[in-house]
Amino acid sequence: MNTKNEWFWDGYTDWERHLADDLDGKDPYSPVFLRLKAKGGLAEFLAALAKVSAKTIAEELAYLAAFPAQQAEAYAYVKTADLKDHHKREKLEEAFYLLDVGASVVLAKGAAQVPLQAPKKTSPSGPVVAIVDDGIGFLNRAFRKDGKTRFGAFWIQASERESGDGIALGRVLAADEIDGILANPALDEPAAYQQLNDELLPVGAQRSTGQVFSHGSHVLDLAAGAAPETPDYQAAKNWPLLAVQLPPSSVADTSGNRFEAHMVMAVRWILAQVQMRFSPLPPVVINLSFGMMAGPKNGTKFVEYQIAQELARFPQAQVVYAYGNGYRSQQVAQITTPDQSLSWVVQPDDFAPSYVEIMGAKAAPLPAGLEISLSGPAGQKTGYISLPEDGSVDISPTARLYHVGPRMVDPSGIFRPAHYMIALAPTASRDAGARLAPAGGWEIRLRCADPAALDISLQIQRGDTAPGYGALGRQSYFEDAHAYGWDPETQDYSAPGPQSALRRTGTHSAMSSVYAGFDTSVKARMHTVGGAVLAGAGVVPARYSSSGEGDGPSDSAISDDGFALTGVLASGTYSGTVQQMNGTSVAAPRITRDLAHKAAGTNSGKAIANAENLDRLSASVLIEPARGRR
Repeated sequence: MNTKNEWFWDGYTDWERHLADDLDGKDPYSPVFLRLKAKGGLAEFLAALAKVSAKTIAEELAYLAAFPAQQAEAYAYVKTADLKDHHKREKLEEAFYLLDVGASVVLAKGAAQVPLQAPKKTSPSGPVVAIVDDGIGFLNRAFRKDGKTRFGAFWIQASERESGDGIALGRVLAADEIDGILANPALDEPAAYQQLNDELLPVGAQRSTGQVFSHGSHVLDLAAGAAPETPDYQAAKNWPLLAVQLPPSSVADTSGNRFEAHMVMAVRWILAQVQMRFSPLPPVVINLSFGMMAGPKNGTKFVEYQIAQELARFPQAQVVYAYGNGYRSQQVAQITTPDQSLSWVVQPDDFAPSYVEIMGAKAAPLPAGLEISLSGPAGQKTGYISLPEDGSVDISPTARLYHVGPRMVDPSGIFRPAHYMIALAPTASRDAGARLAPAGGWEIRLRCADPAALDISLQIQRGDTAPGYGALGRQSYFEDAHAYGWDPETQDYSAPGPQSALRRTGTHSAMSSVYAGFDTSVKARMHTVGGAVLAGAGVVPARYSSSGEGDGPSDSAISDDGFALTGVLASGTYSGTVQQMNGTSVAAPRITRDLAHKAAGTNSGKAIANAENLDRLSASVLIEPARGRR
């Protein structure tokens, strides 16, 4: 075992690059969020980029053009090799603050795109509802008004490719292009989606709009669908829509390593579109029914910090997050004494890497002299290890321990806290010769110089298979000798006992917190939504709906029509189809719809008071419409 001190940004990007043999011999780029150090706008940003051989995308340039008064900051793509080269990275950092680094990509070849014309400003007909999601059936009649699309624009993100001097991240469809498709009297929705998918996606990529069920179609229908039979059709049909469909590779990686950068770009694009299209500026509600488990959960994870920053700059905007479905997932634990032993169980047939983040409880600094001991299922034994800042050590060819130092998320002096991470290779692969980790349990033990200071949070990163996707990840989990106590709700032995290190608190999404330094108005416009089920005259949390630490979600809505009739109904991908789905992903768009109604001054439904389970549900829960299509 050799301690490595090569430059890396975080364990996710480094470990994925380590496993990605398909990148060998190629010249990958990394999306990097850069803030210009000198004063300046779009022109100064582009001039500084040209000096470091970086490229960017039209959608980020549109944001800089829409908000010229702001200090220039945007995602650009930098050669991964240049980031690792000390001298080239130093040159980059002479001009820019480096605030985020995403997963490496190999650019495909592609023709230069014709830039979209700036839209003519119009008066808004209602609040703008926007979503960032996967598989959005934008031709569905639920998203039309009088036969024409309600979308002002629709960005289909896809794998990055070269486009002239820049990079194309999919394609933006303008309203007139969508209306051109809808004008075909013999419109075949599946065929239209297939044509676009063939144009934008490589062979073998997930094509969610090629399936009857798609997550984004269901979510958008709940948030703003207005088919003629919907009860609030007359109000909702007037709400303009904007949407971004994430790349399949980003959605498939449920750890969030890939979708974080694309999601930040998407939110920035949505706000730029609102800025360019409307006068006066309307209210805008953005639904984000995505999440990941592990993170600091104090507002300093870059994706949540930057989105909150965008809200601070755009007071007409609100964002709605799903609070998380990990209450019973056994992904969170807390170690407070050196004699505690915790087993991290990695499942067989897991085609995705697995990760554990280890940090001070409630994102406190790591205690002095923290040491970690790991024993693997194939006989690996490390003894107690302490790493220097930004050091790493290979435990085996398929396992690595990292110490990730503090990372700046804002030049004002805001940092994500330091933490340790364990990264494992998949336990299965469809590629011959792939490096595979053995399935089974890894025993984790911790100690530090002062045993009384040992208060450590361990969180397994999400690593399951995304809804509608082929088998990929199988979620790893924690267990210990006291992990299986009696659960009175489910009437089985599945609840952590009082002596167990496992926790159900703190299982909420790592995207759902707000940095304390933001103005209180930002927190008021950042909604986190728990899922509820009607029980007699009241409500109870859905069995999966996550728990906070102290505070729970800011809002709640029905996410299951009952314990037998799980989920709620909304549109499938194609017009006239109906599908069922549950989770806080469907509670969130119900709150989005409620907020849009309130912004429009129309009927927003009925809520009931909730005096219990405040760590998992808000003090009031939206319950109507609770059954049927909405």
